[in-house]
Amino acid sequence: MNLYQRVLAEKFDALPPTIKAVHTFEDPKQLSGEADVHCNETMIGWLLLRFMRLPRSGKRQKARIRLEQDGPGEQWHRSFGCDSFSSRVRPHGKKPDRIVESMAGVSAVIALQVIPGGLQWEIESLSLIGLPLPRCIAPVTKATEREVNGLYRFDVSISLPLLGPLISYQGWLQPDNS
Repeated sequence: MNLYQRVLAEKFDALPPTIKAVHTFEDPKQLSGEADVHCNETMIGWLLLRFMRLPRSGKRQKARIRLEQDGPGEQWHRSFGCDSFSSRVRPHGKKPDRIVESMAGVSAVIALQVIPGGLQWEIESLSLIGLPLPRCIAPVTKATEREVNGLYRFDVSISLPLLGPLISYQGWLQPDNS
Protein backbone atom coordinates (compact mmCIF):
# COMPACT_ATOMS: atom_id res chain seq x y z
CA MET A 1 0.00 0.00 0.00
CA ASN A 2 1.39 3.38 -1.01
CA LEU A 3 1.79 6.48 1.15
CA TYR A 4 -1.39 8.27 0.02
CA GLN A 5 -3.44 5.08 0.31
CA ARG A 6 -2.23 4.63 3.91
CA VAL A 7 -2.71 8.28 4.90
CA LEU A 8 -6.12 8.78 3.26
CA ALA A 9 -7.41 5.26 4.05
CA GLU A 10 -10.94 4.79 2.65
CA LYS A 11 -11.00 8.40 1.35
CA PHE A 12 -8.40 7.37 -1.27
CA ASP A 13 -11.12 5.46 -3.14
CA ALA A 14 -13.06 8.73 -3.67
CA LEU A 15 -10.20 10.26 -5.70
CA PRO A 16 -10.50 10.43 -9.50
CA PRO A 17 -8.66 7.64 -11.39
CA THR A 18 -5.88 9.93 -12.65
CA ILE A 19 -5.03 11.17 -9.14
CA LYS A 20 -5.09 7.62 -7.76
CA ALA A 21 -2.81 6.44 -10.58
CA VAL A 22 -0.22 9.15 -9.82
CA HIS A 23 -0.12 8.13 -6.15
CA THR A 24 -0.07 4.37 -6.74
CA PHE A 25 3.29 2.85 -7.67
CA GLU A 26 5.92 0.37 -6.56
CA ASP A 27 8.72 1.08 -9.02
CA PRO A 28 9.84 4.66 -9.67
CA LYS A 29 7.25 6.58 -11.68
CA GLN A 30 8.04 9.32 -14.19
CA LEU A 31 5.50 11.97 -15.23
CA SER A 32 5.99 14.61 -17.92
CA GLY A 33 4.06 17.66 -19.06
CA GLU A 34 4.14 21.46 -18.97
CA ALA A 35 4.05 24.15 -16.31
CA ASP A 36 3.72 27.91 -16.07
CA VAL A 37 5.87 29.33 -13.26
CA HIS A 38 5.51 32.88 -11.88
CA CYS A 39 8.08 34.14 -9.34
CA ASN A 40 8.51 37.17 -7.11
CA GLU A 41 11.05 39.37 -8.87
CA THR A 42 12.35 41.27 -5.82
CA MET A 43 15.85 40.64 -4.47
CA ILE A 44 14.44 39.02 -1.31
CA GLY A 45 12.11 36.85 -3.39
CA TRP A 46 14.95 35.81 -5.69
CA LEU A 47 17.20 34.90 -2.72
CA LEU A 48 14.47 32.83 -1.06
CA LEU A 49 13.65 31.02 -4.29
CA ARG A 50 17.32 30.20 -4.93
CA PHE A 51 17.78 29.02 -1.31
CA MET A 52 14.85 26.63 -1.73
CA ARG A 53 16.08 25.72 -5.24
CA LEU A 54 12.63 26.48 -6.63
CA PRO A 55 12.21 27.07 -10.37
CA ARG A 56 12.49 30.36 -12.25
CA SER A 57 9.61 32.10 -14.04
CA GLY A 58 8.62 30.83 -17.45
CA LYS A 59 5.60 29.84 -19.48
CA ARG A 60 5.04 26.38 -20.93
CA GLN A 61 8.18 24.97 -19.35
CA LYS A 62 8.89 21.29 -19.72
CA ALA A 63 7.85 19.66 -16.44
CA ARG A 64 9.00 16.28 -15.14
CA ILE A 65 8.36 14.59 -11.84
CA ARG A 66 9.96 11.35 -10.70
CA LEU A 67 8.35 9.59 -7.75
CA GLU A 68 10.21 6.95 -5.77
CA GLN A 69 9.40 4.87 -2.71
CA ASP A 70 11.58 5.82 0.27
CA GLY A 71 10.87 3.59 3.26
CA PRO A 72 7.44 4.61 4.59
CA GLY A 73 7.50 7.75 2.43
CA GLU A 74 8.34 8.97 -1.04
CA GLN A 75 10.96 11.10 -2.77
CA TRP A 76 9.59 13.66 -5.25
CA HIS A 77 12.14 14.90 -7.79
CA ARG A 78 10.68 17.81 -9.80
CA SER A 79 12.12 19.72 -12.74
CA PHE A 80 10.68 22.74 -14.50
CA GLY A 81 12.69 23.91 -17.48
CA CYS A 82 16.37 23.78 -16.41
CA ASP A 83 15.63 23.99 -12.64
CA SER A 84 15.12 21.01 -10.38
CA PHE A 85 14.36 20.40 -6.72
CA SER A 86 13.49 17.43 -4.54
CA SER A 87 11.47 16.80 -1.43
CA ARG A 88 10.74 13.89 0.85
CA VAL A 89 7.13 13.18 1.75
CA ARG A 90 6.31 10.86 4.66
CA PRO A 91 3.34 10.05 6.90
CA HIS A 92 2.96 12.30 9.93
CA GLY A 93 2.92 9.41 12.35
CA LYS A 94 0.70 10.96 15.01
CA LYS A 95 -2.09 12.60 13.02
CA PRO A 96 -4.26 10.80 10.45
CA ASP A 97 -4.78 12.45 7.04
CA ARG A 98 -1.44 14.25 7.47
CA ILE A 99 1.87 14.08 5.67
CA VAL A 100 5.17 15.86 6.28
CA GLU A 101 7.04 17.28 3.29
CA SER A 102 10.68 18.27 3.82
CA MET A 103 12.92 20.28 1.50
CA ALA A 104 16.03 22.43 2.04
CA GLY A 105 15.70 22.50 5.83
CA VAL A 106 11.98 23.36 5.77
CA SER A 107 9.37 20.84 6.91
CA ALA A 108 5.63 21.28 6.47
CA VAL A 109 2.83 19.36 8.17
CA ILE A 110 0.14 19.05 5.51
CA ALA A 111 -3.50 18.03 5.87
CA LEU A 112 -4.78 16.17 2.80
CA GLN A 113 -8.42 16.75 1.92
CA VAL A 114 -10.33 14.98 -0.82
CA ILE A 115 -12.28 17.61 -2.77
CA PRO A 116 -14.55 17.28 -5.81
CA GLY A 117 -12.30 16.22 -8.68
CA GLY A 118 -9.12 15.90 -6.66
CA LEU A 119 -7.02 16.53 -3.63
CA GLN A 120 -6.21 19.69 -1.67
CA TRP A 121 -3.08 20.19 0.43
CA GLU A 122 -3.42 22.51 3.43
CA ILE A 123 -0.30 23.40 5.39
CA GLU A 124 -0.93 23.32 9.13
CA SER A 125 2.54 24.19 10.39
CA LEU A 126 6.08 24.82 9.20
CA SER A 127 9.49 24.46 10.76
CA LEU A 128 12.91 25.63 9.65
CA ILE A 129 15.78 23.31 10.64
CA GLY A 130 13.49 21.86 13.31
CA LEU A 131 12.35 25.19 14.81
CA PRO A 132 8.64 26.03 14.46
CA LEU A 133 7.85 29.12 12.38
CA PRO A 134 5.24 31.47 13.88
CA ARG A 135 2.19 31.83 11.62
CA CYS A 136 2.76 35.59 11.33
CA ILE A 137 5.93 35.01 9.29
CA ALA A 138 5.24 31.56 7.83
CA PRO A 139 4.54 31.17 4.11
CA VAL A 140 0.94 30.58 3.08
CA THR A 141 0.58 27.77 0.57
CA LYS A 142 -2.37 26.70 -1.53
CA ALA A 143 -2.02 23.49 -3.49
CA THR A 144 -4.44 21.27 -5.38
CA GLU A 145 -4.24 18.22 -7.60
CA ARG A 146 -7.16 17.64 -9.96
CA GLU A 147 -8.18 15.45 -12.84
CA VAL A 148 -9.22 17.56 -15.84
CA ASN A 149 -10.03 15.85 -19.13
CA GLY A 150 -8.08 12.78 -18.05
CA LEU A 151 -4.94 14.74 -17.15
CA TYR A 152 -3.31 15.24 -13.77
CA ARG A 153 -3.41 19.02 -13.16
CA PHE A 154 -1.57 20.78 -10.34
CA ASP A 155 -1.82 24.32 -8.99
CA VAL A 156 0.57 25.51 -6.26
CA SER A 157 1.01 29.02 -4.86
CA ILE A 158 3.22 30.22 -2.02
CA SER A 159 3.09 33.71 -0.53
CA LEU A 160 4.76 35.40 2.42
CA PRO A 161 2.98 37.76 4.86
CA LEU A 162 5.29 40.76 4.26
CA LEU A 163 6.48 39.98 0.73
CA GLY A 164 3.29 38.83 -0.98
CA PRO A 165 3.32 36.16 -3.69
CA LEU A 166 6.63 34.25 -3.77
CA ILE A 167 5.97 31.62 -6.44
CA SER A 168 3.12 29.89 -8.20
CA TYR A 169 3.18 27.07 -10.67
CA GLN A 170 0.36 25.41 -12.55
CA GLY A 171 0.36 22.75 -15.19
CA TRP A 172 -0.39 19.22 -16.25
CA LEU A 173 1.39 15.88 -16.19
CA GLN A 174 0.87 12.43 -17.61
CA PRO A 175 2.77 9.18 -16.99
CA ASP A 176 5.68 8.49 -19.33
CA ASN A 177 5.14 5.46 -21.55
CA SER A 178 8.70 4.20 -21.07
